[in-house]
Amino acid sequence: MSIALGLTILAGLAWVARAFYVETFKVASPGMGPNLLVGDHIVVRKDAYGAREHRLPARGDVVVFPNPEHPEQDDIGRVIGLPGDTLSVEQAAVFINGWRIPTCVMGVGEVNVGDADHAGIAVVELLADTAYIVFHDQPKEESEEGSEGHHHGAKSEGPYTVPNQEVFVLGDNREHSHDSRYWFAGRGGGVRLDQIKGRASTIGMSFARSGRATWSRVGSSLLGAPQCPQGFPPPACAALERCLASPPSRDVTTPPPGRSLDVASP
Repeated sequence: MSIALGLTILAGLAWVARAFYVETFKVASPGMGPNLLVGDHIVVRKDAYGAREHRLPARGDVVVFPNPEHPEQDDIGRVIGLPGDTLSVEQAAVFINGWRIPTCVMGVGEVNVGDADHAGIAVVELLADTAYIVFHDQPKEESEEGSEGHHHGAKSEGPYTVPNQEVFVLGDNREHSHDSRYWFAGRGGGVRLDQIKGRASTIGMSFARSGRATWSRVGSSLLGAPQCPQGFPPPACAALERCLASPPSRDVTTPPPGRSLDVASP
């Protein structure tokens, strides 16, 4: 009886933890590469923004939420815009209220998309207190030119104004992410605060395309400074270290305010 009671208590504690504190989610699409890969199992803190308060995430947070177009599917994205912000993307550079997110070029690398590896340029975006790696596809004719140029596509997107009680999210793999820019037949849209399930904090487990465990990714934090992606060449990794060694001050990495908000900032 004591064993049965102990198992019942453990099961109850596990249920409480999953319901209120942490939950794991499997990454099923390449939209957050190279920071998160297909096959990663991420630990999500469900209490990051309060169980019922629905506090506003910080810019740069990676959050999990039901896909606004397909609520039966969970999705993941990085918070870029807050309520009242107006965002646009011009030649792949992101503007918030007319202010361009500062970047630092890492260089050439590859990110897997489906069954193929795409060559491109990795850059570090510096937004408020957060630095994270963003990947841009590079046309084949430019793929051998090295990292001297910060390649951006010619496509312009937006402007999008974020409604109150919502945030605007982008994937880090910018040309392969179906995110706030494209939802609702291309009109764009945000994620409601009360729909956010939590903040991604750690890679709990990871499996390669072959199905084998990728132990080197297990335990990687998603909250601190980014690590050089697996398989990136040494020059890109060295450039990442330089980008992080002397980041600009917070007043340089913080956009001007948008319209007045009706929610408290973190």
